[in-house]
Amino acid sequence: MPGIELTKNVFRVRQFDPKKCRQGSFRTLVISKNKGISLVRCVLKSTGKWATQTILFAKDKWDKSSIRRWIKDHGYVVLPENFESLFSLGKLKRKQFLYDLHVAQFWRDEYLKALEADSPDPSAEAWSAVFERYKREHGRWKPRK
Repeated sequence: MPGIELTKNVFRVRQFDPKKCRQGSFRTLVISKNKGISLVRCVLKSTGKWATQTILFAKDKWDKSSIRRWIKDHGYVVLPENFESLFSLGKLKRKQFLYDLHVAQFWRDEYLKALEADSPDPSAEAWSAVFERYKREHGRWKPRK
């Protein structure tokens, strides 16, 4: 289920469908016992690499608004509650939505890579570094040559 799900003890925020993971590869990694945050990681079928499939937040320490802030601040996404209704859309709308979601994740990843560099104003310099590497051409972002 997309969005922020409430289970018996935790809030769950899925990043992608667990069917994309190799069977038996799921591992839970406790990020902060005090704050009540854990990651569920798995090996992707497509690439064989580890990825964060779900983020878990202790129900007694978090609410939905603080979870949304944490997710945004740490470069993850909360899929829309109606994400599954996407599959009832026509093929073109579904393809455009998935492309837009991919682009958003791509820019988030590029920004986080650039942000790792030491600088007095990391945010501004990170975006500057990203835009130095890419240009918009025919409605698509492409690496500069």
